[in-house]
Amino acid sequence: MTEIVFYFLLFLALYIQVFYLVTFLEKRREIRPTLRTTKYPTLSIVVPCFNEEKTVAKTINSLLATDYPKDKLEILVIDDGSKDNTWQVLQSLLLHFKTKAPLLSYQPPVKIFHKENGGKSSALNLGLTVASGEIFGCVDADSFVAPDAIAKMIKHFEDEEVMAVGSSVIVEKPKNMIELAQAAEYHMAVYVKKVLGWLAGLHVVAGALSLFRKEVFAEIGNYRDAHRTEDMEIIFRMQVRGMKIAQCHDAFVYTVAPDTVAKLYYQRRRWIYGFINNVLDYRHTFMRPKFGNFAMLTIPSGFIGIGGVIYLFGDQVANIITLAGKKITEFLAVGFSVNFNPNFDPFFITTKAPLILLLLSMGLLVATMLIGKWMAGVKPSFFDIACFVLIYSIIAPFWMVSAIGNTVFRRQINWR
Repeated sequence: MTEIVFYFLLFLALYIQVFYLVTFLEKRREIRPTLRTTKYPTLSIVVPCFNEEKTVAKTINSLLATDYPKDKLEILVIDDGSKDNTWQVLQSLLLHFKTKAPLLSYQPPVKIFHKENGGKSSALNLGLTVASGEIFGCVDADSFVAPDAIAKMIKHFEDEEVMAVGSSVIVEKPKNMIELAQAAEYHMAVYVKKVLGWLAGLHVVAGALSLFRKEVFAEIGNYRDAHRTEDMEIIFRMQVRGMKIAQCHDAFVYTVAPDTVAKLYYQRRRWIYGFINNVLDYRHTFMRPKFGNFAMLTIPSGFIGIGGVIYLFGDQVANIITLAGKKITEFLAVGFSVNFNPNFDPFFITTKAPLILLLLSMGLLVATMLIGKWMAGVKPSFFDIACFVLIYSIIAPFWMVSAIGNTVFRRQINWR
């Protein structure tokens, strides 16, 4: 039974990886620099922030440094009841802009708002009530937008059927192994999200930078808390309504990644918890052809990934426990002894199918990261990929098990 489960999960994982790769190879000629738009609709960018005193000024300045026409842009910064000096930083920044305005060719289009803490979704909804633009965007207060990113994303709205556009998130200047591991993961996401965009199967657009037609919210309603993953749930809702969502692979936004194991654990636990619970909320879509690749491919892929990681981790733990039991038995029988044979014999290398298939799956994983690096214009490297494999193989099962446990026992999780 254990082998059946293993082969089944491994087959599904390989099938999905090969399917993504074949899709990419079929459409690879479409991977070219996004042309600049010649039409500039009015744009409202909301920056929700909670305890972001260290980064929010840099976020706003990155938006002001974009090459989007300033007379078409408004930046709405919502302080969601921060407990640090975020509000004071925003007031000082606004005063600085007013002082600097006579020296600029434009009036900095920044407005700030303060509200009681209610979560990111409530901050975004406040932004919706005051936003005047035809296009509504969200930028996280710990993320920094590339100068040409917004103009490239707007290009996709020239297709009148496109209702939302996602960006590619890159880790800003990774310094330690934890951040390098995430850098490799985000490079892989550049590739995966582009493929899912082609397949109309996106389940989330990056909260770090996403754009929507304002009419989307008039039609399907405002943001919901959605288990602390409002950026995911709004896309679920759009997919159910058959709305077209595009992915702009070369619109880059740079984010501050968790720099410790604990921070990474809590962030990813929230993401997995949000995915599981949003799928449960929209379970009527699961494996229903009516809802396209979103229901037939993306959601099942997510559960296969979670199940596969937990299974492999559990299998390795069981093997370690079994081996430890044998060694304890040997010690009790004959005492401590060291049997070390320095001679290498290739005859003893296992060539069983599971190992070969597992290595093939790992090879495809590395290939997706390298393709993602190429799409992001990053030089190929393997150290960050090695960090990803090492760190995530150890830690990821814990946040997945925790997310499942919190779901089963109906425990809410905090943002941080």
